[in-house]
Amino acid sequence: MYPGQDPHHEPLTPSSDPWAASAPIPTNPGSTQRMPPVVVEREVVYVERQRRRAWPWVLGVLGALVLCCCGAGGFVINHLGGQYPAQVHVTNEVAGLTKTKNGAYQLAAAAVQAQIRSQPGVEGSEVAVLEDAAHPAQGVIFLSATRLIWDPKAELDNSIRLMDTDLRNPTTFDPGPMGGYLKCADSTDSNDNKPVVVCAWIDHGSLGIGIFYGNRPMPECAKKLLDIRAAVLKRG
Repeated sequence: MYPGQDPHHEPLTPSSDPWAASAPIPTNPGSTQRMPPVVVEREVVYVERQRRRAWPWVLGVLGALVLCCCGAGGFVINHLGGQYPAQVHVTNEVAGLTKTKNGAYQLAAAAVQAQIRSQPGVEGSEVAVLEDAAHPAQGVIFLSATRLIWDPKAELDNSIRLMDTDLRNPTTFDPGPMGGYLKCADSTDSNDNKPVVVCAWIDHGSLGIGIFYGNRPMPECAKKLLDIRAAVLKRG
């Protein structure tokens, strides 16, 4: 009993150590043993952000591409539609000229036709010898080919050179209401060394070449080829 303690009061029990047995205490103060690390678990909270929808942009880009393609395709179709496809048919009477079977001309025409048919993409070809009854010396060898021609202007000179490499004074003429390109040049017949005029039209669907004999003026030959073109060329 402690001094001043109530004899009737029960003695207080000693308070317990709240830290007792909570962690090992090193028995040797000089020991290098370390206390194990305390692992603290962290709770990670994910906050989902609202995503921006990409599909409206994708649809917009695709729509623009479709419009561009359709516009370009429509332009090409409209531009070619008036000239391709095409057919050439030479009847017995063409632009005041008569279809004939002149032996000398026919042999030359057959050789040139073989060259035309050997070109890639040719769908049809015509070869005819045309004469004017009033002027027998002014014969015309007419040749044509039908096919899809993407760049008529670039192919015009090559087509004329296919007929004759000895061309002089190349001259461009108005192709008329049927469009395309028209060019003529002076040359010489390799068989009899006589002067001839070579004229050619070309567009997106057809090529026509006329070899004019009889020492005609170049503008007259260009006009006659346009008359032949209007009579023999059908489109669509």
